[in-house]
Amino acid sequence: MPQAIKAGIKPELIIGNTLIDMYVKSCSLREAEQVFDKLVARDVVSWTALIAGYAQLGENDNVFHTYDQMHESGIKPNLITFVNLLNACNQAGGYGV
Repeated sequence: MPQAIKAGIKPELIIGNTLIDMYVKSCSLREAEQVFDKLVARDVVSWTALIAGYAQLGENDNVFHTYDQMHESGIKPNLITFVNLLNACNQAGGYGV
């Protein structure tokens, strides 16, 4: 964590992202959403963790809605984001809806 802080990442963001990931992995999406909603700042990890949770649980409408919000907020997706989008498309029969 000290390297992350030196890189300018705020500890609150690291903790928030970790909590989102933990709740997603325990299939507690509502709690993950609550943490996400309370974050003052969000980065690609925050958005991608939430997208991953939706994709994991087959909530494809939320996957693409959240991706649209991410895009509108100016955060650029990374490879992990795209893997989760592809996972959601695969679950939806390849059409993404």
